[in-house]
Amino acid sequence: METITIHRREDDFAIYATSIDKAIAGVESVYMIIGLVLFVLSVSTATRAQSLGRRSPFVAIAIALASFVIGCGLHIGAVALPYLIDNVQFRNPVSTLKILHSSDGLRGAGAFFDDFSHMAALSSAFLILWNRGAALLPRQRRLGSLGIDGKAMLDISLLVVLLIMAITAVTYAAVNTGLAAVTVPGITLGEIARREHTALSLLYVYVAITGVVVADVTVSALVLHRRVSRLNIRDAPTRYVASYLAPLWIIHFLYGLAIVIWSAWQTFHPTTSSSHNVEVVNIISAIEDGIVFFSISSIILMLGASRTAWRTVTDEAKPAHDFQNIRRSSTLNDDYQLDDMKG
Repeated sequence: METITIHRREDDFAIYATSIDKAIAGVESVYMIIGLVLFVLSVSTATRAQSLGRRSPFVAIAIALASFVIGCGLHIGAVALPYLIDNVQFRNPVSTLKILHSSDGLRGAGAFFDDFSHMAALSSAFLILWNRGAALLPRQRRLGSLGIDGKAMLDISLLVVLLIMAITAVTYAAVNTGLAAVTVPGITLGEIARREHTALSLLYVYVAITGVVVADVTVSALVLHRRVSRLNIRDAPTRYVASYLAPLWIIHFLYGLAIVIWSAWQTFHPTTSSSHNVEVVNIISAIEDGIVFFSISSIILMLGASRTAWRTVTDEAKPAHDFQNIRRSSTLNDDYQLDDMKG
């Protein structure tokens, strides 16, 4: 029997890739360039903010941008890998499945780094709120000798739980679903369905915790903004988090929730157009994720680049006793008072 050899060239991706795959690779490439530029700016901002005692929020956003860039690279690799492998691999069905499985693995890793970038950005917002709360409302109750208030401990705990759930959901899906499942010898359709259901359940838990964290940062920003407003203080960082960052995260969460519900419906009620619909949703999700993330990162970096934004402004004169415990950020350079932790 004559063996048919598939002759592939280095530009096979440009020739054979679908329009959706090309669009995703193009969007992720553009996002990678933008992310690298913003990462350089974030490092510069963090370095400059170090002398002012408020570096931590910008270190967090630098980590978020680095994670996002890595995620973009993994997404590009996941899309391009099946088109760039050596043609010899395609003569062996087992090798082909392994390669496609590797592509799924890259896609899952990219999704994790995307999620981690948003976690780091949320951490940056929390750090800004803790900074402003310590500078403007120094009477907040602290826990023990750490100098950390109870609300900050709750925020940290939620972020840790969110990170653990992201790792769990991504790892389980990569190991037990998709091609990883169908390549298991002797696996039944019922077992595959059970694994898919478990993966979706973990995803639901992750989305629910994400909603709690988004609600936490939103409520925290609104409460802090209201408390300082009652003292006739205008504080730009607090207002930015409450008015700009929180709505962006709410939009991103609601969009992600809608996609998860739609994906679950497609999984258990597939149609002839399901595959194409998934590809279209993937490109829309990639665009939405980048727009929201870069908007959030840019707003935080704008705060870091501005010196005047961190100076509190009072609307009118107040009695001395009303302000005796308010430390002006222009005097203290908005230090979060981490030196209290040393005690």
